Amino acid sequence: MNKIQDNVNKFNKIIHELGLSKETFCLAPYINLDLDQSGEMYSCYRGKKTLGNWKNRDSRKEFNNEEYQNLRQQLYDDKKHENCKSCWSAESKGSISPRQRFFDQVYGDYGSEYVKNLLTKIKQNPKLGELTDIERTEIRTSSLCNLKCMHCGPGNSTQWIQMLSNNQTMYDEVRSFIADPISTDDTMAKDLPKVYKSSLSSDGQYADTVKLAMRHSKIVQFSGGEPLLDPKHKGWLEYLQHSAERQTLDYNSNLNIHDLEEYFPLWKNFKRVNLRISIDSAPSTYKYFRRLGDFSLVEDNIKKIQNNFSSPQMFMTGSITFNMFSALRWQEIFDWWRKNNVILHTSLVIDHPTSAIHLPDSLKQLCIDTMQSTIDWFKDADEEDIFADQWKRSTQDCLNYIKNDMKGEQLSNNTVLYLKSFDRHTDLKTIDFFPELEKFL
Repeated sequence: MNKIQDNVNKFNKIIHELGLSKETFCLAPYINLDLDQSGEMYSCYRGKKTLGNWKNRDSRKEFNNEEYQNLRQQLYDDKKHENCKSCWSAESKGSISPRQRFFDQVYGDYGSEYVKNLLTKIKQNPKLGELTDIERTEIRTSSLCNLKCMHCGPGNSTQWIQMLSNNQTMYDEVRSFIADPISTDDTMAKDLPKVYKSSLSSDGQYADTVKLAMRHSKIVQFSGGEPLLDPKHKGWLEYLQHSAERQTLDYNSNLNIHDLEEYFPLWKNFKRVNLRISIDSAPSTYKYFRRLGDFSLVEDNIKKIQNNFSSPQMFMTGSITFNMFSALRWQEIFDWWRKNNVILHTSLVIDHPTSAIHLPDSLKQLCIDTMQSTIDWFKDADEEDIFADQWKRSTQDCLNYIKNDMKGEQLSNNTVLYLKSFDRHTDLKTIDFFPELEKFL
């Protein structure tokens, strides 16, 4: 049993002893702030329902508005809220969900007595959360980004907005598939800059109240878009300097950044910096999946970080969004990650045409066999360290997600439509990078 699952089991035991539902109860609405570039507030990064707005209203008050209270009560009452469908999907396939990762994080950091006291307090009034209990704030200050990745969309990338607003045909073809669907049916491609206006800047009437709320957070995570491109990002870091010694700074960054060193002096004042580099694909297919990206720049920045920071103050991982393209090149990913001693982090692509779940069964089985062989490699190598542990655990989690979900010998219709649209309207062709998909397209 791996460490995460062990902590989850111990947490669930306490949940059971206190009479809560281990099937639906979640800590996220009590200890997490998730602030989107649109201004919307969510229970976590996988949350599907808007719970409030931090750019137009005071986030400290929004944290206990009616929407938050209803979500907390339903999960407490053993009801599967639609907001949390990504977690239910992951758990049904034996993969670790964000809900369970919160259990692991809190139990691993604080132990059983802290968990018992926290849950006992929640039981007294399960509808309400307290700002002093917030462990983690994730903020996506704007959608400003220099890449247009295959699994992304205009809500998270200004490059996507530019691509679609200049191409009505492609917009019509992919709008129902993108990761952040446009809310109004009558929206035209040319209107996208107006539709996403609130997400284009980190300015907000109540941004200062968010900074005040961050004082309670032990972990502050910046995501995007690309957070290190935000011209106001330095200002956020400078504000947090007063609490830096007790805070962990977290990033999701594509690391396609010039002059990265300008952040180093500020980073060094934080208790810890967790840097997840969003690589998402094998080096040979990087420019296909991470459109406009420069893999050599990423490699250079990794070396700069390794030369300027040491463990445990800096913990760097190379993140893979587990999709059909990364699944098909898992051996190459393994070889590069191991050669460069980069710790693996994975995130499942679930509700999207590029999800690995849509691969034809024959290719899916090849992926499963390859992934298993990378796990088995460590048996012969007799290696046991953090790299080996993270690789085996993360690979197994991805493997679990696809191994019991055979759908037939074809790509899904949505996947075919999505890939063909990219092939028609962009300068890179799928089969040039993944020739094994040609007969299915």
